[in-house]
Amino acid sequence: MKKELTKIENQIAQARTDLSVVEAKMKECIKLHAEYIDLLGKKSTGAKGLAMQINIRIKKEFETDRDHMSLDEMLLLKSLLAKIDAVISESEANKISRKGIKLKVYSTIEKYGELVRGVK
Repeated sequence: MKKELTKIENQIAQARTDLSVVEAKMKECIKLHAEYIDLLGKKSTGAKGLAMQINIRIKKEFETDRDHMSLDEMLLLKSLLAKIDAVISESEANKISRKGIKLKVYSTIEKYGELVRGVK
């Protein structure tokens, strides 16, 4: 039993480390997104607004802080952050409007929220 607990603790520690790496990458993506000007000429006033909205929506969907997440929840959060990064990057490459990108990001968060409720 002690070895199994240690194995789970190691998995959680690794998941936290992986999560930090993915989160840093997503934050960098959001900073770059702040410089994006869409085809309508819309631009950001800074990266904080989108970053705050993403954090608020993730907290609402996950209903817990990282210190109290299960391993499955952490893995879902890691996947979500990577997906948000991909959604923003792909949307910019496809010249989607800033509003469209936000809607895609928020929709992605909601979909992952449904998955989180399924593992609780």
